[in-house]
Amino acid sequence: MVNVYKMILDEFKSRNASDYSKFPPYFISSMGCHFFNMINQQKHIYTEAGLTVNTRLHIIFVAPQGQQKSFWLKQFLETENSIVKGTTIKTDFELRMSEAGYLGTIKFGDKNQIIETQGLCQEESNSIVGIEEFSDLMTSMSSQDYNIGLENELLTTLDSGMAVKRLAAGKLEYRTNLTLWTATQPARYNLTSGLGRRFLFIFNVPTEQSMIDLKMKRRAASNIYIDESNLFEIKKELNMKFDHITTNINKISYSKNFYDYMDRLNIISYEEPLYERLALGYTLMTQNIDNEMIMDPDPTLKQMIKQEWGWRKRIKQGTEDSMVWSFVESTGGIREERCLEVLMDFGMPLKDARKSLRDLTKRGLIEVSEGQIKLKEKGHIEIIPDISKQETILKE
Repeated sequence: MVNVYKMILDEFKSRNASDYSKFPPYFISSMGCHFFNMINQQKHIYTEAGLTVNTRLHIIFVAPQGQQKSFWLKQFLETENSIVKGTTIKTDFELRMSEAGYLGTIKFGDKNQIIETQGLCQEESNSIVGIEEFSDLMTSMSSQDYNIGLENELLTTLDSGMAVKRLAAGKLEYRTNLTLWTATQPARYNLTSGLGRRFLFIFNVPTEQSMIDLKMKRRAASNIYIDESNLFEIKKELNMKFDHITTNINKISYSKNFYDYMDRLNIISYEEPLYERLALGYTLMTQNIDNEMIMDPDPTLKQMIKQEWGWRKRIKQGTEDSMVWSFVESTGGIREERCLEVLMDFGMPLKDARKSLRDLTKRGLIEVSEGQIKLKEKGHIEIIPDISKQETILKE
C-alpha cells in the first residue's frame, strides 16, 4: 500500500498551493481519526478506564481574512475535485451555522403537534463537516449574556458525541460521530474552557513575506487543472486505507518516547488527549498497521506536535496581539500608518488595531515614535519554530 499521506501533499504541490506542507498534515490526520472513531465505536478497540474513547480530531482554523481559511476547507471537502468528497468518508460543506442549525430543535406546530427539525449533527452524523465561518456560534459563546447551555451542548457533541437538548416541546437526544472543521477570524479564546480542549487550533499568523508569497502563489496557480486520474488514485488509496484500518487494527498504544516528548513540552493533562489523537491520525495515515498500532513519533510528527503547541501558546497570549507582533517583527520596523493599513486589511477595526499597538507598547515589545514602529531589543513574545520554514520529512 502506498503512502497516501505523501500522495495528498504531492497533489497540493502540483496544484501550486501555498503552505501545502504546513496546514494539510493536520487535516489528513483528522481524516484518520474520524474513520478510526467510527470503527472504534463499534468494535471498542481503544478504551480508557473501561470506556470507549472518542477519537475525533476537530479543527478550527484561525486566521485574518484572505489568509487561506476557506481555501483549505474547500480543497478537502467542497467539490468532487476535493480530496475527501467521493471517498468512503461522507462530507458536507456549510457557509454559516446557527445553534438550531447545528443541533436541531423541537417545537409545537400550529395544531399543537410536536415538530422535530434535524440539525447538522444528526443529518451528517458520520461526516466530516466544514463550516466556512463559525463566528455566529463563537459570538454566542463570548457574548455578555453568555449562553452556558449552548456551551454544554457544543461540548458534548464535540467530545462524547451525545447531543441532548431539552425544550418546551420535548427532549432532543441522539449520538453523532460528526467531525467538525471550521474557521474564524482572530479573537481571544479561553483554552482552559472545555471548548478549547475539543479543538486542534491552526493559527495562520501572516508576516510581510508570507503575504507576498501567498500573492505570488495565487497568481502562479492560475490555469492549473486537476489531474483527474491522479485524484482518482488518491481516493482509491484512501478507500483501501480505510478498509485496511477496518480489518487489521485490533489494539493501539503509545510509546514511552511519545509521552517523554509530551513531558518535554510540559503538555497539561487535559490537553494531552488532543495530541494523542493527532498522533493516532498521523500514524494511521502514514503507516500500514497489522494488529497493534503503536504511536511512536517520527521527526515530522514531532514537528507537527510542536507547531500545535506553539499555536496554542500564542492563542493563550491573545491571537490579535500575537498576529500584530508577528507582522511588525517580520518587517523589522514599519511606519505606523502603513501598519494600521495592513491590520485593517486583515479585518481588524482601526480602534482594535490601535489598542493592540498600545498593549504591545505597554508590554515593552515595541515603541512608537514619530510615526515609526520599532522593535524593542529586550521585548519579545515567545515565537515557536514554524514547520513550514523547514523541509517537511515525508515517510517514503
